[in-house]
Amino acid sequence: MKFICVTLLIISGITDSRSEQYDVVGPTDPVFAVAGEDVILPCSVKPSTSVVDMRVEWFRLDQKDSQVHLYDDHVDKTTNQIESYRGRTKLNHQELQRGDASLKLSSVRVSDEGLYKCFIQYKSWFDDATVNVKVEVVGRPPVITVDGFDHSGGLHLQCESEGWYPEPDLEWLNSEGDNDPKHTSRLCKGYLTKKESDGVLRQMTWPPQSPDLNPIEMVWALTYLRTDKVNVILDADTAHPHLIVSSDGKQVRSGNRQTKGVDGKTDRFDKYLGVVGKDGFSSGCFYFEVKVRGQTQWFVGVTRESVNRKGLINLSPKDGYWTVCLRYGKYQACDSSHYSLSLSVDPQTVGVFVDYEKGLVCFCDVEFMSHIYSFTDQCFNEKLYPFVCLGDWRNENSTPLIICDDY
Repeated sequence: MKFICVTLLIISGITDSRSEQYDVVGPTDPVFAVAGEDVILPCSVKPSTSVVDMRVEWFRLDQKDSQVHLYDDHVDKTTNQIESYRGRTKLNHQELQRGDASLKLSSVRVSDEGLYKCFIQYKSWFDDATVNVKVEVVGRPPVITVDGFDHSGGLHLQCESEGWYPEPDLEWLNSEGDNDPKHTSRLCKGYLTKKESDGVLRQMTWPPQSPDLNPIEMVWALTYLRTDKVNVILDADTAHPHLIVSSDGKQVRSGNRQTKGVDGKTDRFDKYLGVVGKDGFSSGCFYFEVKVRGQTQWFVGVTRESVNRKGLINLSPKDGYWTVCLRYGKYQACDSSHYSLSLSVDPQTVGVFVDYEKGLVCFCDVEFMSHIYSFTDQCFNEKLYPFVCLGDWRNENSTPLIICDDY
């Protein structure tokens, strides 16, 4: 009997000694999961050995009622499982035979983020591993819009997205993916704000240091300006009698003769060689382009619906006109006083962008990729109409102003 007892003690000692050679191993780095998708929380015994006969328990380290999943006596048990995990956790019983006790967590939620413990026990032996789960929510794809220009030539771009978790880091890059300040100082650096009321993340640029954007940057800007393009058709019934408007309403030129059917029109220009678009806008943003190439006198911009079109009018914001012009060989912004514009090149096509709510009217040289002028902080309270003009009284140059559609 003594011999038998000694033998049992020796066998027991061997078993405990072998158990101490096993380790429960988890990932060294956090496990990233996307909300709504499934994720595997890795956990295994090394060296590989079956854990079918062992107790496998997953629980949260940061919650009071912490049990996430329990496998014991060869079955899964849910009596004490956290309610929010019911029906979402699963062990692969075939993999248990190879020492793999990884937990599959389905339909991941933001609340699933945290520290998990994988605990494995067999008789007097046990070990555990910690798994750090990070949950990410992929938000709505970013939408970039132009927020306008300012007097210094600063172009404001706004990038808006929502639904992200955690809050992302945002930065503006140039066309080559470069964020080196020496290459992007003119493109503008971004900043990030969070509007708590709707959880929307926004990024907007500061104005660049130079009044001109380089061609790559301006093309990028025009891409978003043009998302607000409108179909402008000139209203021949508003044209000065010496103007000829094409049948499609896309061109106007000086003809020094009355347009057919002009008699009796009280809303027609009678001094300035002007004409407005048929459609007006009283909200949102709109954009259009006018080709001025070859013309020696022109005004381009927008006007209020109720403006005076008769006699000696002042084409300035005070009287309901927001325009830039080429007049007597000089480029000007028709502000409270005619502001001389120092342009490095002669505009061939002028782009006009209006943000009604922001009180913004800005002009850019489309072909030479530069900002011309902006009216900011204006107050609009009625419809605005596209407006073009070939000067006052007469214009001997028969080159038409053309509303562009090919962009």
